[in-house]
Amino acid sequence: ENKLGHLMHLIFYVLLFAQPVFGVLMTQFAGYDVSFFGLFNLPVFVSENEGFGDAMHEAHEITGIVLVLGITLHALAGLKHHFINKDRTLLRMLRGK
Repeated sequence: ENKLGHLMHLIFYVLLFAQPVFGVLMTQFAGYDVSFFGLFNLPVFVSENEGFGDAMHEAHEITGIVLVLGITLHALAGLKHHFINKDRTLLRMLRGK
């Protein structure tokens, strides 16, 4: 379970990086620039391509769904440790130790 938890964290980091990258590429392939929290706009650095834009849209949606499912399962695993196993895993997670 400990190795699975560490693997899940690695997967979270990969998905948290990939999700916005897919979103930026999706927008760029549609021919739009991307606003960075209203501070500045990223210029369009790829050619408009509807096929790639659609593929990036699908990837963006799939990574979002996988993130939500993964976070839900991770939280449920912590609750399982606390209420069923009656160990200190959840408490360690909440304290960051």
